[in-house]
Amino acid sequence: MPIGAPSISNLVGIRAAHHPEATPTYDRVVFDFTGAVPLIQIQYVKQLLGDGAGLPVAITGRAILHLSCSPAQVHSDTGQATAPDCVKFNLPVLKEVVRAGDFEGVMSYGLGLNKKAEIRVITLVDASRVVIDMF
Repeated sequence: MPIGAPSISNLVGIRAAHHPEATPTYDRVVFDFTGAVPLIQIQYVKQLLGDGAGLPVAITGRAILHLSCSPAQVHSDTGQATAPDCVKFNLPVLKEVVRAGDFEGVMSYGLGLNKKAEIRVITLVDASRVVIDMF
């Protein structure tokens, strides 16, 4: 790796829960990384497309959030996956999280939602997490 190049963080976990105790209630998904929190981009898309080929990726939900992180990857140096390709949650808003890409230091996932929701994105530097709340 060239001097001064940022190290690539590995995604090592995806978890989610519904928070009925809050007003308003919300669903939260957490992406856990090793290393530094990568730069993130998040936006609503009409269709989840796989990185590279651009082919449609199947995902459950009426609305789709696309999350892109760099420099980050979802595999070890030996090529083993470090996080799942797909996780079904079936929460009130969040239905599914599906990998859309993991190539050249950029990883992306689609979040399948029951409806287009307001979102809040939090990065936790000390814990190396990206947190997305959906209201």
